[in-house]
Amino acid sequence: MRAELCFHNYISNINTVEPQLGVISELTGFANGSSRVYGMDFLFKKSWDTGINTWLSYTLGSTRYTFQDYSEASFNAPNDIRHNFNFVSSYTRDNFQMSVNTKYHSGLPFTSANLVFNEEDPDADHPFQYLLNYQSINEERLKPYLRIDVNVSYSFDFNPIDNSKIELSCSLQNILNRKNYVAREYFLDFNDSRSTYSAASIQKALLDRTALFLIRFHW
Repeated sequence: MRAELCFHNYISNINTVEPQLGVISELTGFANGSSRVYGMDFLFKKSWDTGINTWLSYTLGSTRYTFQDYSEASFNAPNDIRHNFNFVSSYTRDNFQMSVNTKYHSGLPFTSANLVFNEEDPDADHPFQYLLNYQSINEERLKPYLRIDVNVSYSFDFNPIDNSKIELSCSLQNILNRKNYVAREYFLDFNDSRSTYSAASIQKALLDRTALFLIRFHW
């Protein structure tokens, strides 16, 4: 059995960054800023004589950005994950192996937006009559991420070639078929039939339940 507890504090300067935050301001191109990362890691490992191996980790962390061009105060980085759990367990017997991998973490941050009337130019033509008003940067969060994968593999000797093996592997990823969203983006939508504006959004998700079949040849 092994347990590790680690505290760390890391600060780095960011000289340039892609305009990921350009949608929330009139600025374009690159911006100068800094990033601060700190947190705590916990790792637990355990092996049994029965062929079972278990690995459990937890990370409590925070990643903050400071970009004076966008905001005087620091804000959550797009990749900020506050709580991160990983659990892996495998069973091995002779040439057979089965494993389960579970990953859970807090939802990623995003910036919400609502619809506002263009008061600076009330007589503006379509589609500039309404604008998107973005709230505090990355203060909202997507729903938590949860994914469970299962893998089964079997290997056997390939006699025609010395010291060679063939491994057959079958995996089922995201067995719960859960929608895991990693981003949300807003845009101004206009309904032609009703002649109305709305603040619409698009959410980007990772793969649904996916089966994988692999054949590996080792020599």
